[in-house]
Amino acid sequence: MSIIRIEDPKVFIGLSADAARKEVLDHGYDVRVIRQDSRQGALIKFDYDPLRITLFIEKDQVVDATIG
Repeated sequence: MSIIRIEDPKVFIGLSADAARKEVLDHGYDVRVIRQDSRQGALIKFDYDPLRITLFIEKDQVVDATIG
């Protein structure tokens, strides 16, 4: 699968969790959800992957997104 560069991960803010995941995967990136509905991920690795989008989700809506 080819990778379509994501310049600004903030474009995913406001999308539903499923829509954001689909868009990220369609761009060839991996997805990581760090926080969903105030629940923090159990295992957080402090690693950086430029081909991964990290999503923060509240009430099934993306409230923040970062690359890495």
